[in-house]
Amino acid sequence: MKNENFFPTIQSAIDYDNFINWNKRLEREIPFLLRFLENGTILDIACGSGRHAIVLSEKGFKVVGIDYSENIIKIANDISKNVNNVEFFVVDATSSKLKDFFLSKGNKSFDNTIILGNSIANMGSLEKAKKVIENIYSILKEGGKFITQTINRPIEPYFLPLRKLKRGIMQRIMFPISNFQEEYNVELHFKLIDTYNLSYLETKIDRLYMFSAKEFEKLVESVGFKVIKKFSGFNYEPFSSEETKTVVWIFEKN
Repeated sequence: MKNENFFPTIQSAIDYDNFINWNKRLEREIPFLLRFLENGTILDIACGSGRHAIVLSEKGFKVVGIDYSENIIKIANDISKNVNNVEFFVVDATSSKLKDFFLSKGNKSFDNTIILGNSIANMGSLEKAKKVIENIYSILKEGGKFITQTINRPIEPYFLPLRKLKRGIMQRIMFPISNFQEEYNVELHFKLIDTYNLSYLETKIDRLYMFSAKEFEKLVESVGFKVIKKFSGFNYEPFSSEETKTVVWIFEKN
């Protein structure tokens, strides 16, 4: 995640983790990842509570997960305390010293890198998104795989699926920003609805830098990657057009 303010307390990190239906998500995404990952090591960037990293370590990979949020990494470490072959660190993926950090930990390079859940949009700006991709290129082995998921930048308000929480219903809406900025171009509004009184209990706005599929492909290729495959989600449906909401990418380091 791009900053600690996204999870200012351990409770906010726990609330976010509980917000996700992990059983359904892992059932959908893990088989897909196993189909395209190279054998060996995985770096999971913006790993959150480490659910993917833990399952992948149990499948025989050595996995390192990083996230900028100390509170979310606390959850990952707690969940994984009896799991082998997985480590978690609080690290800024946009740092120019990321490669040096891994060298200090004995990781010269990785066979794979994954960034899931549209997390690249949370990096903070166009410049930082590009820096993350450059960092990935620098720490991947030749022929290594970079697997990521993006949501195409909306051109009109985009309503994400509602999520039921203990305190109500969470509504999420992406609003495109008409005056283009390099820091952000979409506002993601979170609104917690009291279903009994039909009122808003709380609201929050997160600012994202999102890409169209063409823009993202051009950016990643400019760093040196080549596209192996792209899909309209994790169900292997081929990418068909810019109208596709979610894109799952398989890149390879040249």
